[in-house]
Parts: sequence; C-alpha cells; structure tokens
Amino acid sequence: MSTKPAEALQGLRQAFADSAPADPVLRKQRERALERFMMHGFPGTREEAWRYTNLRNLTRRVFVTAGDGAISSDQLNACRIPDLQGHLLVFLDGRLQHQLSDQNLPAGLRLSHLEAQDSEDSGQTLPAFSNLNTAFNQDARLLQIDANTSVEKPLYLLFVSGQNEQPTMLHPRLEISAGTNSRINLVEHHLSLAQDENLVNSLIDINLAAGARMNHTRIQDASKKSFQICRVNVDQARDSHYTHDHICLGSALARMDIHVSLSEPGAEVELHGLMLGQGRQHMDTHTQVDHIAPLTQSRETYRCVLDGKSRGVFNGKVVVHRDAQKIEAHQASNNLLLSDQAEIDTKPELEIYADDVKCSHGATVGQLDKNALFYLLSRGIERTMARSLLVFAFADEIVAGIGEPSIRHAMEKRIVSQLPDGDRLREFV
Repeated sequence: MSTKPAEALQGLRQAFADSAPADPVLRKQRERALERFMMHGFPGTREEAWRYTNLRNLTRRVFVTAGDGAISSDQLNACRIPDLQGHLLVFLDGRLQHQLSDQNLPAGLRLSHLEAQDSEDSGQTLPAFSNLNTAFNQDARLLQIDANTSVEKPLYLLFVSGQNEQPTMLHPRLEISAGTNSRINLVEHHLSLAQDENLVNSLIDINLAAGARMNHTRIQDASKKSFQICRVNVDQARDSHYTHDHICLGSALARMDIHVSLSEPGAEVELHGLMLGQGRQHMDTHTQVDHIAPLTQSRETYRCVLDGKSRGVFNGKVVVHRDAQKIEAHQASNNLLLSDQAEIDTKPELEIYADDVKCSHGATVGQLDKNALFYLLSRGIERTMARSLLVFAFADEIVAGIGEPSIRHAMEKRIVSQLPDGDRLREFV
C-alpha cells in the first residue's frame, strides 16, 4: 500500500494509540520517544548520514504493530541454521517464544525484561530509529553474562517475522552486559516466513567489561520486500575484544549502523561484513569507531557484491580522539559490480586528533578480473560457471572468517544458491 509521508507519520500515532502500555510511567517514557521522533520525522537525503539512502518507499507505507502470531515446529526447523548446536532463543514478531526456546540457559547467563529504556537524559541526541524503537518495542530484553563466565556453545537468537495481512513493524530491543573476563559467541539471525513488506527496526546495546570477549555474528536474510533497520552500540572497557560478522542477503532496503566506543586502553574491535545485492535491493552499512583511549585497536573489512540494479553503500568512520595515542586503526572496503546498472557508494573516513597513531583506509570498486576469468575459461570451465566461481571466491573471503563451522557452511551454501549454476557450483565448494 502506497501513501504520503504525512499519512505514514499519522499512522505511527494511530499505531501507538492502539498499542501503548497501560503502565503510566512506561507509557510516558514511550510518548517522549515518539515525540522526539515526530519532531524530525524520518531521516532524509539532506542529512549526511542518509545522503545515499532514500527512505521514500518506506515512508509511503502505513505499518501496524504486530499481534500475537504463531509458528509451527516445521516452520521453525526450516528457519534454523542446520547443525548449529547452541542455546536457542526464538523471537516471533519481536516477542520471545518461551515454548520454542531453551528453558535452561547455562550458569552465569541470565535473560530478563529490560525496564528502563528512555535515554532522554543521556545528554546526546538519539538517532531517529532508536527513538522509534523505544516508542514501540514490545518485549525488550536484558542479557547478562556474569564475570568469569565462559559460555561454551553459541547463544542463538532467531528473529522471525511472521506472515501478516498488513505491513507490520517490529522493534526488537536487546541490551547485553558482559562481565569481567566473560566469553560468549552470539548469533543473531533475521528472516521471514513470507515475502511481506514488514519493517524490522532492531536496536542492540552492548557493554563489555574489562577483559570480556564477544563474537557477534549477524545474518540478515529476510523477505526481499521488507525494510531492515539495525543499530548496534558497543562500549568496550580495558582489554576487551569484540568481533562483529555481518552477512546481508535479504530485504528491499537494509541499513546497518554500528557505533563502537573503545573507552579504555587495550580494547580491540574487528568488524567484518558482506553485502550481496540483486535486483533493486538497497544495502547500506555505516560504521563509526571512536578511539577514545590510547593503546586501542580497530580493524574493518567489508565486501559488497552487486548485480542487476542493486545499490550498495559503505561509510566507515574512525575517530581518533585527542588523548588516544599509540592506537592502530585499519579499514578496507572492496566492492564488486556484476552489472553496468549496479552502483556502489563507498566512503571511508579518518578523523585524527592525536599524533602517534597508525591508521590506514582504502576502497576498491571493480568488475571481475579478466585474467582470472580467462584462466578458468582456458581450463574448459563454462563462462557462467567461471563467473560464479570468481564471485564466490570474492565473497568467501568474509564468510571464511566466521569461526563457527556450521554458520560458515550454511552461509556458503546460501551464497551459492544465489549464483547462476548454483546446483553445479556445489560440486566445487
């Protein structure tokens, strides 16, 4: 359904009136967040952060809040990553499904409701979609990992968008607090039961205490008609380590924002991402790493493969603050265009206010290597198969770095399935 932006905003007010909580304190908190969003509306291309991403198609739809849906065991099994042995938490339309989730989490790992969500008094201006999430999330959760706790199996968060008659908006919210010297592997998986025009607006806040380590794998493989907005905020204390692997395959429009603050010496972050676009898909990744403390390190590696009339955006920003001496920051954006009509906008940035640093950034945009293609053709491999092999090899540079074998294999198969001659290509990979 197409409408005007003003009608979409009015639709949000109506949706809020239909779903606002009865608790007066919580209702007031959410009303403030909604008003902050309404004050400016949806971000536009005149804003630098949204310069290359036009939300016109999103703002022409009126979304309703999700009701209580259902998912069968067969549907759930079809959604799960095969062979992934982990602690499963299932969220359907943003709500935790207790009967489908593991009932007993390992010792030192606790999941509870997140009560206080309003950051109005934090002294900072919140992004538009963060305010929208605060106004509408229905089942915000707090995940706590106790100090010195090592969770051996991955924690698998499966977010499923149900089949709905009207465009539905979902606002998953998660806050994670990892205690001193804790260890955890987090798998966040988003997908859809149907090809619906849903809006999924996720917000995750992560706090890593001294010496904590987290590997965070995020897979977005939702409906090709959906709108996927995600923001991850990470604050890292001394000697903590955070790794984020992001695989973006689905949606009509996807936006990922990652903001990492390296607040104390010894903190390290690694960000890796792959965007694989087809048709008219639009995929946008924005990262910002703030080196606030000295002796911190960041490494970013992103790859984008675009076909058809798809468009990719990568904006990676590293800010080295005044007292952040002896830091190291490296950033790379490599992009492959398979069509004359595909488009990529890549913008690595460095802001350096210290003088004893090691920083580098770079970006490449190109097509398949003609020499490599000729080599495969000269070995008797058909052109379509040869192109697919080269595309897979380019994409697999990111996927191969995922530590969990079951996720790595599942993503390789998923990428192969999107390539021409995918069935035959499986013989080679």
